[in-house]
Amino acid sequence: MCSLCTCIDASVRVLSRKLIVVVAIMASSMSSAVALEIEKLVMPGQLIEGHADIEAECVACHVPFSREQQDSRCIDCHQTVGADINVKRGFHGKNPDVTNGSCAGCHTDHIGRDADIVLFDDKNFQHKFADFLLRGAHIDVACIDCHEDDALFREAPSTCIACHSDDDVHKGGLGEDCASCHVEDDWVTVRFDHLAESGFALLGAHNETGCIDCHANLVFENTPSTCIGCHRDEDVHKGLLGDDCASCHNEVSWTANRFDHDTLTDFPLLGSHAPLDCEACHVDSVITSTPGTACIDCHRDDDPHDLQLGEDCGACHNEREWLDDVLFDHDFTAFPLLGEHRDASCDGCHETARFKDASIECIDCHGDEDVHDGVFGVACGTCHNPRSWDIWRFDHYVSTGFLLDGAHAELVCEDCHSEPLPIGASTPSRCIDCHRSDDIHNGEFGRDCGRCHITATFRGAEDMR
Repeated sequence: MCSLCTCIDASVRVLSRKLIVVVAIMASSMSSAVALEIEKLVMPGQLIEGHADIEAECVACHVPFSREQQDSRCIDCHQTVGADINVKRGFHGKNPDVTNGSCAGCHTDHIGRDADIVLFDDKNFQHKFADFLLRGAHIDVACIDCHEDDALFREAPSTCIACHSDDDVHKGGLGEDCASCHVEDDWVTVRFDHLAESGFALLGAHNETGCIDCHANLVFENTPSTCIGCHRDEDVHKGLLGDDCASCHNEVSWTANRFDHDTLTDFPLLGSHAPLDCEACHVDSVITSTPGTACIDCHRDDDPHDLQLGEDCGACHNEREWLDDVLFDHDFTAFPLLGEHRDASCDGCHETARFKDASIECIDCHGDEDVHDGVFGVACGTCHNPRSWDIWRFDHYVSTGFLLDGAHAELVCEDCHSEPLPIGASTPSRCIDCHRSDDIHNGEFGRDCGRCHITATFRGAEDMR
């Protein structure tokens, strides 16, 4: 462009500016109606409905010949936005696109009464530039759920209770600082530090217990912290053991207990007693009225001996096995167990559990086995022994004075002992007593057969000496 053209263009610009000033001065000195008509000649278009009342006053928004100072005129009206920018608060104070730009960069006007110069894009709006960061479940909440149609976005409440007062099951009893317990991810999930805040650690089964189980109607003040305060209805001891439940029970399970019966009582739980339930000995869980520590105190109804053996059950029985592991030493009775008797079962000799009813006489147990049919009386032990019924130890000479020699040695008992004898009687021992029918002398030589005959054979007589 030539120098002349440049000068002409500059002159035109100066004249244009002066014309605008003249028009503005004229407008200010004329009536509003006239001024409005004049300004319409220079403005590019109508203002939006919200700015319509200042449309006749260009200087309300524009500083003549200084676009840079136009933002200050915006802030003169929109003071809350200006305050946000000054303290870096809210969307206008945090968004760098706003703080580094100008108001007109986003909000242009003179585009008609019905124009939208806010240009809010709810799909792409970054809530991080607001004073409320969307986290957890808030991310999926629709804008309308927090921002009412007829209210400014900045007027939406930012406290939990403001939105969730209807969800407050505590009815305000815990104040309004919901975030001290709840999180944005899930309203029912809490991060309340029960130990730090209440002094009561939630251990064992308590950690799985719902709040409502301890805090009736979710009233948290004055909640009891002692076991009995919550578990009084479950106290099977009916208060007889006091209120210190923790001395036996623990938080893991109410039915499990850590009471050391071995050290805290005079009755250690050994053998079969160890796995027993408390109620097996402590009827109706009344510990203080438990029977004594003697076996018979609990097992009187189990005593098959009907007390015939006394009350010292421990003399024979032990805690391991009441029936099969008996400690009784039969050798300390009038009938020591010898030979095959040692392997006999108790009920083999004792028909009843009274035991003392049993006889110690062989014949009383072995009467059906007496092949002698009582010929030799009832003193079986004279010949037999416990090792075997078939083994016997009778010494005929020692026991009777009658030596079994010669042909006598080959005889069986029944050859001489053919029938039972009266009590107190003994078998005859003279030759003639057994051999009367063999006496071919018919008694002529008397009854002393041994003078001629010997036991080797009855028929061969010896020479008399």
